[in-house]
Amino acid sequence: MKNSPDTPKYFYQTSKLTTVIGNDQKRSFLRIGTLPLAESAGKEARSSQLFATDEMDSVLVVSTPDGKQNNHNYTPFGYNEKLPSGSTAMGFNGEFILDNMHLYLLGQGHRGFSTEMRRFIGPDNAESPFARGGVNAFAYCVNDPVNRKDETGMWSILKPRTWFRSNQAKLEQRLESMTVINAKLKKQTAELNNLVNEREYGGQTVAPRIEAARKTLQKTLDRGLRKARGINKHVKSKNHAFIFSGHSAQEAIKNSDPDTYRPTSGNTDRKNMFYTQKKHDDPNDDRNYQFGAIDANNQTRRPQSK
Repeated sequence: MKNSPDTPKYFYQTSKLTTVIGNDQKRSFLRIGTLPLAESAGKEARSSQLFATDEMDSVLVVSTPDGKQNNHNYTPFGYNEKLPSGSTAMGFNGEFILDNMHLYLLGQGHRGFSTEMRRFIGPDNAESPFARGGVNAFAYCVNDPVNRKDETGMWSILKPRTWFRSNQAKLEQRLESMTVINAKLKKQTAELNNLVNEREYGGQTVAPRIEAARKTLQKTLDRGLRKARGINKHVKSKNHAFIFSGHSAQEAIKNSDPDTYRPTSGNTDRKNMFYTQKKHDDPNDDRNYQFGAIDANNQTRRPQSK
């Protein structure tokens, strides 16, 4: 069976659409990698439109040759009432949308995704429901399009958001997070020190709380050290390196180590209910026997016969 002359023909480069011919028109798409930059709907330059996209290649702004700008917004599942439009056929996640319907052909035409129904119009061939396709053979991105992306029409992957951040953006975000981490360190260090001081009176009853506070502080300290290494990775000069001060937290963790605590006699255990209060040795006091009298005391109270 021969195809109709009006049947659209789609041409791909690797996995991305580059040209559509049919319906008395020709559309060409200019890309860098997967990022769409412009679209041409004719032979003349004045029929070309420029794109402004987000990190997931969705077209947000279309700049026309007459200087106008068309803004585009999308629901989590990619619905946009302005698409398809006469200015562009490129839309959600940098995919081509069919004329007269809200339908994206994913995976080089493998399956159609309807943004109105928020699902595929046909089942996958990824062995659903027991393999990579998931439980629902018609679900798009496991019903989580905010965090996942589907380019194949068969299975989805997590959106690699952090891969598209500039080094300056990473540096600024890490510096902001360091302010929060330093505040947490200060608070958690004070809490751990208070528990260690309380151990003098509470003995082993506060040990579980000290252990939990130490683990929490250690986790925050490790996170701060990782952030500091990430910040210094983008610093050109060592003279401008970010210095993360975690000495007080490290000292608090060291002091909270149960191996460093040894109860001693005398005034240090005076208020500890779990350690017997020591008394001065009185050779005439019978109560000294229950605490272990010294040799001199034994000689005094039970002189050995000669």
